Amino acid sequence: MNMYLDTNAAGWPVGYSKFIRLLGSGSHSANFLVGIQYFTIQISFLFFFITFRLFFSPGKWVSLLVFIFLFVSPISLFNSNHILSDPLYLGISTIWITQILWIIFRFRPFMIITQAILLFILFYLRYNALYFPIITVFAFVISNTKISWKIAGIVLSVILIEGLIQYTSNEMKKITGVRQYAYSNGWKQASNGLYIYEHYYNKEKAPPKGKFTELDSMVRDYFDHPHQNVSLFYPDQEITLGSFYMAVGGTPLYDYMQKKSGYTDWSLDFHRTAPYGPLYRAYGNYLILHHPIGYLKYVVLPHSLSYLTPYPEIFTENLPAFSLWTDSTYGKVARDWYKLTTLKVPDRYILLREYIMRPYPSIYTIVHLLFVLTLLLFIYFKGFRLLGGIHTYGLLSLILLCAGNFVFTILSTTSVLRYQPTVIAIEFTLVCYFIELILLFEKNRPN
Repeated sequence: MNMYLDTNAAGWPVGYSKFIRLLGSGSHSANFLVGIQYFTIQISFLFFFITFRLFFSPGKWVSLLVFIFLFVSPISLFNSNHILSDPLYLGISTIWITQILWIIFRFRPFMIITQAILLFILFYLRYNALYFPIITVFAFVISNTKISWKIAGIVLSVILIEGLIQYTSNEMKKITGVRQYAYSNGWKQASNGLYIYEHYYNKEKAPPKGKFTELDSMVRDYFDHPHQNVSLFYPDQEITLGSFYMAVGGTPLYDYMQKKSGYTDWSLDFHRTAPYGPLYRAYGNYLILHHPIGYLKYVVLPHSLSYLTPYPEIFTENLPAFSLWTDSTYGKVARDWYKLTTLKVPDRYILLREYIMRPYPSIYTIVHLLFVLTLLLFIYFKGFRLLGGIHTYGLLSLILLCAGNFVFTILSTTSVLRYQPTVIAIEFTLVCYFIELILLFEKNRPN
C-alpha cells in the first residue's frame, strides 16, 4: 500500500516500497522482483563466504560445511518468494557486515562512502538496523588507518542516518500531526507493559494523576472484567505472535484510541494509530520501569525462548497467501501493480513447502545453542588471546551482530523465522570455525 501511495512515512520504513517502485519503472513482473531478491541473498552469501575464507583461512571441512549451509538451504528461495522487505534486508545486511570485515582487515577510503550508503539503505528498509551503527563505530575505531579516515567514516554514517531519521520524523508529523520516527515501537512498548501489568495492577495503586490517568483506568477496567488470557510464553495461541495488545481490537490501547478520536471500527490504519505512539511508549516505559522483575519474567524470558526457536509464521500452511485476493484494498493494489488476473498455486506445493520448512525452527535452536556453547568453550581455551590482533577484532564484529540481533529482538519485536537467516548463517560459520580452532588448541596444548 505504501508503494502504491508513494508515501514518505508509514507504520514501517518505506524503503522497500521505494525499491518496488524503482523496479516497476522497468518491469511490473512479480517474478522479476522475487528473482532480484533471491539473487541478492545468494550474492551476499557468496561475498561473505569468500571474505571469511580469505581473512580467517578455515580448513576444508569448515569451508565445505559452511558452503552447504549457505547455498543448499531452501530457506533463501522460500523467503525470497514473498513481497516482503526481509530478503532484501537480509541480503544487504550480509553485504554490510561483510564490508565491516573489510574495514577491519583491509580498509580502503572508498569504504567510508559505501559503508554509510549501506547503513542508510538498511535504516530505510527496517528498524532492526538501529544497533548497526555501534558495530560501524567499532570497526572504524579499530581499523588500521589514520585517525582522519576513522573520523570521516563515523561522521558520514552518523550524518546520513540522522538525516534520514529527521526527515522521516518530519514526514510523520505532516501525515499524523506527531513528530516521531517509529510510532509502532510505542505501541509495542505499551503492549509489552500490559503483558506485565495484568499480574500486578490489582495489588498496587494507580499511577499518579497525569497523562496516564484515563488510559490506566481503562486498562484496569479491562483486566477487571472477563477478557482473553494471553501470555508471551504461548504466543502461538494468538494470531499476533506476541503483540496481542497492539494488534487486536477491543483491547485497552484500541479502546482508548477510539474514545479519544471517535473511531467506530478496529482498523489498523496508520493515520489513526500513529498519533498515539509517543503516549503509549511513555506508558509502556512507566510500566516496565516500575516492574523490572516482571519485565524480565513476563517479557524478556519468553522472548528469549522464542528467539531460540523462532515461529515459522509465513512458512506454515498459508494457502490464502498464494491466491489472488479479491478485496478492494491490498488485493486491488497487488492486482493493479503486477497486472494479475489469475493466481492459483496448487495446494500440494504449499503443503510441500511447509513440510520442508517444518524442521527449521528446531535447526535454528540447535545453531543458537551451539553458537553459545562453542563461544564459551573458545573463551575458556583463551581463543581470543591465542588468535590475537586483527582476527580477534573480526570475530568480535560478527559476535556483536549476533548479540545485537538477540537484544533488539527480545526488546523490540517478535522472533520469526524469516528474520534470522543472516544471523544464523554467521552463527553457523562461527560454530564450525570455533570447533576447528578448539580442536587445534587442544591438539597443540602441552601435556
